[in-house]
Amino acid sequence: MVDKQSCYDVVVVGSGVAGLSLVIGISEDYPDATILVVSKSGVTSSNTAYAQGGIAVVHDRLKMAFDSLESHKMDTMIAGAKVGDSLVVDKVVRRGSYLLSKLEDWGVLFDKTEAEGYDVSMEGGHSYRRIFHRRDSTGLEIQTKLYTYASKLPKITFLDYKMVTELVISESRCVGLVLFDPVMSDFCRISSKFVVLATGGVGQVYQRTTNATVATGDGLVLAMKSGCELEGMHLMQFHPTALYDERSNESEKPPAVFLISEALRGERAILRNFHGEAFMRKYHDRAELAPRDEVARAILSEMQRTNAPCVYLDISELDFEYFKRKFPGIHQKCLEVKLNLPKDWIPVVPAAHYLCGGIRVDEDAQTNINGLFAVGECASTGLHGANRLASNSLLEALAFADFAKLKIMEEIRVTTLHRQTASNLQESFKTPTLGDLKVASKLLKELKDVCQRDLGVIKSNQSIRNAQGALEDIRDQFERFQLDTKAHQKVFELSGLITVAQAIQSSCEAQTQNIGVYYNTDLVKKT
Repeated sequence: MVDKQSCYDVVVVGSGVAGLSLVIGISEDYPDATILVVSKSGVTSSNTAYAQGGIAVVHDRLKMAFDSLESHKMDTMIAGAKVGDSLVVDKVVRRGSYLLSKLEDWGVLFDKTEAEGYDVSMEGGHSYRRIFHRRDSTGLEIQTKLYTYASKLPKITFLDYKMVTELVISESRCVGLVLFDPVMSDFCRISSKFVVLATGGVGQVYQRTTNATVATGDGLVLAMKSGCELEGMHLMQFHPTALYDERSNESEKPPAVFLISEALRGERAILRNFHGEAFMRKYHDRAELAPRDEVARAILSEMQRTNAPCVYLDISELDFEYFKRKFPGIHQKCLEVKLNLPKDWIPVVPAAHYLCGGIRVDEDAQTNINGLFAVGECASTGLHGANRLASNSLLEALAFADFAKLKIMEEIRVTTLHRQTASNLQESFKTPTLGDLKVASKLLKELKDVCQRDLGVIKSNQSIRNAQGALEDIRDQFERFQLDTKAHQKVFELSGLITVAQAIQSSCEAQTQNIGVYYNTDLVKKT
């Protein structure tokens, strides 16, 4: 554990691509800056590591005959239902080539062709091939290489398996945070000039999600409790093609559903329903390469029409040796679940994947609280609009980490560190009993079931009302059993997930039209 009273120039909560690229950037520009990176789990446990597809960039060294920054910008706006911030989109897209080069400087490898050109992929919503990747594990490549690079920088301290339970606000400025050590059941305060939330998404509020188990919305809850503004909480993007596996529903907190990369559809894989019919042409003129929200709804419609638990991805048109080289992770997973490719079709279903909303930030990634920044999936930047374009998430995380770095560098030398007064935080909490944890497990399962059933890809006025009542009952039980007085990571996460679920439900209830990933059957005629 860190000292009871520790001080740093910058504290970053989260160790995915956004957090790691930010601390590397600060350390390179200001080697004397003291930086702490806090991770709730292992430092490489994040949604970044699950990102298969890649990063969307129009690169200076990629001589595409027709592609352009304007095309990437237009694709982003169209996928986002044309409600994204066009100035933000322009700023981010134009930063892509520089950011890709920085990743390579930090040791990240991208696939290349025999002629030493980049091997770029095609994904849904894109007009041209512009997805830079490392086979089908780009996120893991970026995560491990950035951590390796950052761990060699002398002023960066990594603190694993610690949970942030509170931000400390003084005179409208964030001056630090409170850490909980699950092993020692102990708390401590950290003072800092700047705090950056890079805590990822909220996927674990759903029963079926591609997100890592750490994606419990911690950053959003910390921000809400501190007075930050949230927006777009109804804009949860569901990835159309997660591997369907009945076993993923058996535990209270199942592992992430395995993602079947959108790049497969970019290589001519075909979606087929239970009867073997290719169906996407009925729903969108771009068929398998339609934006994700359109594909997810089409899949659910076919599942309901055929009364089937899933649809299928047919890869028989792909050269199988090419498939194994380009998608080794997917190939290995299919072998594990006894699929005989390419003869067998891959069973897939939509799964909660990416929150397009989150903590409202400005173009420098600043929240409405001085000294507090948010980057990555927990932030709502205006880039994605109402639906994220495939492979724009890594680009956004890198870009806004870079923007935050530049802003912090303007102020870090002239900002005063506010040292906090130490106090015994442990007095406010008790150690939970086994019975408490069983109740927490029960409530977590109920919460996931409610969100999956009533706040999923397709909603209705009635399902949204049902969710409100069910979530209020879960909150009442949480308080009746006095779980809010118990110091345990599972309890802190459950409290946060209830808050996040209620924010999603409230945001859904406030919508008056369908747009992007948000779809309410009772609003179809009004849209």
